[in-house]
Amino acid sequence: MDIRELTVDEVRKYIEENYNQLPETLIKQLKVDPRRGVRKIYQQLIRKREQLREERKRVWELYNFERETGCTLVAGVDEAGRGPLAGPVVA
Repeated sequence: MDIRELTVDEVRKYIEENYNQLPETLIKQLKVDPRRGVRKIYQQLIRKREQLREERKRVWELYNFERETGCTLVAGVDEAGRGPLAGPVVA
């Protein structure tokens, strides 16, 4: 696909519809496109991918204890607010 044939809005729509299956060649085209709007789409795409990578890393680290101990199911309860409604909380 040659993005030079598409308008900026068409490029944006295509990226949104095909986010999970964008070829690297298309991403490289976005980076070097002379149109400011397309380069902005590229920057947003890269930022979104970086945020997703960081979130995956964060979640991976949250489950580190479970992986190390071999636990497959973990249950938890959290009391939200100023205090319990029906007496003391026991863990």
